Amino acid sequence: MENFLKLISELNIVSTAVRLLLALILGGAIGFERGWRGRAAGFRTHILVCIGACLATLAGLYVTEILGYDTDPTRISAQVISGIGFLGVGTILITGNMQVKGLTTAAGLWSTAAVGICVGVGFYPAAILATLLLVFVIVLLHKLDNVFFAHSADLEVYLEIIGAENINKTVGNIKALGYRISEMDIHAAKSGTPNAIGVEMTLKTVGKKNKEMLVSNIQAIECVSFAIQRD
Repeated sequence: MENFLKLISELNIVSTAVRLLLALILGGAIGFERGWRGRAAGFRTHILVCIGACLATLAGLYVTEILGYDTDPTRISAQVISGIGFLGVGTILITGNMQVKGLTTAAGLWSTAAVGICVGVGFYPAAILATLLLVFVIVLLHKLDNVFFAHSADLEVYLEIIGAENINKTVGNIKALGYRISEMDIHAAKSGTPNAIGVEMTLKTVGKKNKEMLVSNIQAIECVSFAIQRD
C-alpha cells in the first residue's frame, strides 16, 4: 500500500492515469444531478471540466518536474480558475421577469474545476472530501430547499384573458384575492385563441399558501380562459 501511495504521489504514467480517472469519477458525481435535471451544463460537461482542469495542472507539473523548466507549476491551473468563468456565464440566464437562473450550475462548474486541480496535484483527500460536500450541497440541500420553500410567497403564473378591455378588471380581481403584482408582461396569447391576451405575472402573497390553490383561484376569475404556474 505504501509503495502504491508513493507511486501515485509522483508524476508518472500510473499516477497520471489514476488522476485523470479520478477526475472523471469526481466530476461525474458532481454533475450527475445537474444532468438529471436537464441543465445545459450537466453530467458530461462537469466531467470534461474536471478532467480539463486536472490535465492543465498535470501539464504545469510536467513542465517543472520532468522538463526541468524554472517556472511556477501553478500558472496554468491558475488560468483555469479564472477562465472557467466564461463557461459558467453561458449557463446563467435572465428570464423575462428579470429572474436569474443557472447560478448553481455556474458555481458547480467553478468548484468542479477546483476539484480537478486538486486531483491534478495529487491532493486526493481534499478532492474527494470536496466532492462529497459539493454533492451534499447540490443534491441534498436542494431537497431541503424544496421542503422549506415549497409554499413560498412568490408565484409566477401565465394566464390568458379574453378581451384586452378586461385586463384592468382582471388585475383588480387578482389584487382583491390578496396578491400584489410585482412584475407583469403583456403579449400575444401563446395558445392562439382569438381575442385572447397573454399575461405573465410574478405575484407576491401574504403568508404561506398552497400554490396550486392560488392558481385555481386565478383560473376561476371571470374573463380568464386559463392560468398555469410557470417554472
